[in-house]
Amino acid sequence: MTGPAGIGKAALTAFASVNCQSSTDELALFAWRAARLCQVLTMLDFGGPTPRFPPR
Repeated sequence: MTGPAGIGKAALTAFASVNCQSSTDELALFAWRAARLCQVLTMLDFGGPTPRFPPR
């Protein structure tokens, strides 16, 4: 299944698999996953054409 319906079903399945029992649990899990993703992306060094941090 693709499209918005498929995304919704996948999200519900992901929350059900970790035993979320309320919408508060789902929100906390979503916030934790978003924060963790930000941490991981911040730690990656892609080394693109422009420096990530200005030289000192």
